[in-house]
Amino acid sequence: MRTLEVNKSKLWLVNPVAHVPLLDSEGFDTGETTVSYSEPLEIMINIYPSGGAVQEQIFGKDSSFDMIALSNEIVLTKDSLLFLSLPVSNFAKTYDYDVASIKKSINTYNYGLKART
Repeated sequence: MRTLEVNKSKLWLVNPVAHVPLLDSEGFDTGETTVSYSEPLEIMINIYPSGGAVQEQIFGKDSSFDMIALSNEIVLTKDSLLFLSLPVSNFAKTYDYDVASIKKSINTYNYGLKART
């Protein structure tokens, strides 16, 4: 019942594509990398505030998330970033939620989401 179409919310998703080396002003590799992200993808996913018995059953008593997301078909990774509105640039600094925990059950994926601070 938690994954009904009527309960889904629209979010935008970006996934990391590659780690790009940073170059200094002379074009030399600094040894640091930055993450390159995919184009924002609009998704519909069930999302609700964390807390209560459902969170404890899925993630345990000591979990602390801001939101919980459920899906039968959308697969997120630990590096996925979620946005409440269409992002335009600088994804790593403007995201609304990142995936803190992933629990797969028989039929669904359960995600613990942390808000950006």
